[in-house]
Amino acid sequence: MDHAHILQEHGFNDPDAIKDTALAYVYEINGVMFDDDSPFDLSNSTISDNVDDSSIPIRCMLYLKENQNIDDACRYLMDKWYHYLYQSDAMFESIQKRVFAVGVEIDILTISKTTACSIEFRIADMPSIFISKPSMPGKFDAVYCEVDIRDGYHAIAHDSDPYTAVTISKQGTSLFTAYVGDHNESIPLIEKNLEKYLAQILKDEV
Repeated sequence: MDHAHILQEHGFNDPDAIKDTALAYVYEINGVMFDDDSPFDLSNSTISDNVDDSSIPIRCMLYLKENQNIDDACRYLMDKWYHYLYQSDAMFESIQKRVFAVGVEIDILTISKTTACSIEFRIADMPSIFISKPSMPGKFDAVYCEVDIRDGYHAIAHDSDPYTAVTISKQGTSLFTAYVGDHNESIPLIEKNLEKYLAQILKDEV
C-alpha cells in the first residue's frame, strides 16, 4: 500500500502537519505499550520517529518478554490501539498484518479530517546474541555491512560460518564479536546494550 499517495489523496500535503501528529503518537505509544502486563520488553524495544518520512514516520520494534507469544502480543497491541490510540473521527483507517522472517508486522494508516499518521509495528522474539572475544573477518569471509553506531563505536557484520558475526570496535580496536542470526535485527540491540556486552567480555577475560 502506497501510504504517501493515500495521504496526498486526503489532502495531507504538508509535511509539518504529519510531523506534529507523528510526534504525538510516539509519546502516546510509549505511554500505553509498556505497562506492567505488557508482553513487550521495554529495555530492548524501540519506538523510532523518522518524521521526515511522511509515508511511515513511526517504526516500532517490539521484542517479547520471555514466555510470551506473538499471537497474544498482537491482540494486546490491537486492544491498546482501539482503547487509547484509535482516532474516533477517522475518515480512513487501514490495518495490514503480515509475517516477516522472525515475527509479525502490523502497519496502520489512520486519517481524520485534521490529522494523519502511518505506523509500522514489528513484533518478534528476542534474537539470540552470543558474545565472544573479537574476531575480524578472514580473507574469504563475506562482509555484509559496516556502520557507525553511537559514541564512536563501529559495527561490521560478516560471515563466520556457520554464523553471522557482528564485531564491535572503537578507534580501530576490536572489542568483542557477537554471533547472531540476523545482523539487521541484532545491530540495533547490540548498540542499545553496548555497556552490558562490554562488561560481559571484560568479566569473561578475568
